[in-house]
Amino acid sequence: MFDKSVTDQNSISVNASNLNLAVVKAAGLLGVPSNDVGYTVVREGKKGFFNIFKKDDIEIKAWVKSSVELAASEKQEKSANLSKTLNRSNARLSEVQKKPTLLFTKTDESASPEIDAHTLSALIEELKEYTAQLCGFILHTPVSVDAALEDGRLVLNILNDEFNDIMQKNIKLAEALEHLIRKKPRHLRQELPFRVFIDIGGLRKKREQELIGIAAELSLKVAENKKPIVLNYRSAYDRKIIHMALDQNDKVFTKSIGSGSNRKLMILPIKEEHVH
Repeated sequence: MFDKSVTDQNSISVNASNLNLAVVKAAGLLGVPSNDVGYTVVREGKKGFFNIFKKDDIEIKAWVKSSVELAASEKQEKSANLSKTLNRSNARLSEVQKKPTLLFTKTDESASPEIDAHTLSALIEELKEYTAQLCGFILHTPVSVDAALEDGRLVLNILNDEFNDIMQKNIKLAEALEHLIRKKPRHLRQELPFRVFIDIGGLRKKREQELIGIAAELSLKVAENKKPIVLNYRSAYDRKIIHMALDQNDKVFTKSIGSGSNRKLMILPIKEEHVH
């Protein structure tokens, strides 16, 4: 059918009209799927008219991938798929955000901002289900979400490893989801009685604790040395956490500098006033 010769105990030579066909033929001879075939190009002839290869104009040396090669290929494929998923999720969120949404407004002055327990419970369940729908829409697979009120905010914890990977590459995705969720319950005709906080397997809460610890450590350093420190955190959320952590500190204060992507947070010492 086509030329082949065993070059050693673990590899074969295959001739074909193009590379894809050569790999497919090698897979058939080796008795494995095409993805399990490793190869090197031994000979690639000149192209003919219209850049078309002549018959049997490529030769490859092919073998069955080792476990190490298969693991490396699987890791590379997973990374590529994750990148595609991330790009797709950003595109889908952009599409959703382009759709017109109504902001919360108090159309009735007599409306009370207070929400009874039954309405509050129903609201939490509604936002929980809506979050699961948004995440499922991004991943094309069902996603589980836990919800709990903690310290004046509704923590919506997404329980999905794939979403965890996406979020670590693009933390702004959580902020985009929070923006959409805040606008969901239009029937309330008022602002939500809590802040919305998206978490992914506890990832962001852990990040918060780390930032609070960093803020405490740096504030002591600034207070001791009497010299400001500039923090180059790109995320506005990270800067906000540090600012809030030091808001009541009587030794230092925080100040934003720069603009746009160059915005930074500065921690400065509070000057002591000496009374004579």
